[in-house]
Amino acid sequence: MYYADADYLLALLFSQKDRWAANARLIKGRIEEESEEVVTSEAALLETMWHIYNEGLDPIQYAQSAVCFVSPTDIKRDVFLSAAGYMKLYGLTPSDAFHVAHCWDEKHCLITSDGKILKAMASLDLPCIDLKSCKATK
Repeated sequence: MYYADADYLLALLFSQKDRWAANARLIKGRIEEESEEVVTSEAALLETMWHIYNEGLDPIQYAQSAVCFVSPTDIKRDVFLSAAGYMKLYGLTPSDAFHVAHCWDEKHCLITSDGKILKAMASLDLPCIDLKSCKATK
């Protein structure tokens, strides 16, 4: 089994621009020949999503591609893909989208002062507490 960090993912996702793209494709081919799995962490996926966010790219497209290359070990695939959707739908940062996605998955009440998160949570009919006003929704 192999573990991929964000550099490997970014090299595969941005194969036309990335300086390590050729090496990443070569390594990917070797791993496929060995029939081995490549895993990654939530931290690496979050780092990748920050790059996509900063570049102004479609988070859903890149998230769907990323999970074709690696298997997340500490975040459910659906949570990661949901976070990408929340980035696009609600204009959330990657970190904020991951918070919302985890609350959606685990049915937690989110405590936040962030207006965008509060709107996303309300739209998703998820409970939250506005830290500014101490008011709970739902």
